[in-house]
Amino acid sequence: MKTIIPFAAAIALTFGAAQVLHAEGSMQLAAGGQKAFEEVDADGDGQVTREEAESAGVSINWEEADPDGSGALTREEYESAVGSDTGMGM
Repeated sequence: MKTIIPFAAAIALTFGAAQVLHAEGSMQLAAGGQKAFEEVDADGDGQVTREEAESAGVSINWEEADPDGSGALTREEYESAVGSDTGMGM
């Protein structure tokens, strides 16, 4: 019985860690290996500028992604442009 409890605890920790890593991976990566909105939005203002995207190495077709021509993408515009389906809503 003494070895069962530590073994069960190790299994529980392993599954817990796997769930955390999966969740973090989902938040960090959008479809096609693109970076998550939060990573690209360097100044944290809730919009991604062309400069922020280029600095992060994210390629975006700005003519399609920014239909209003504001020069910055909202989360929805960004996720649509990079093909994200994470829907994490952070």
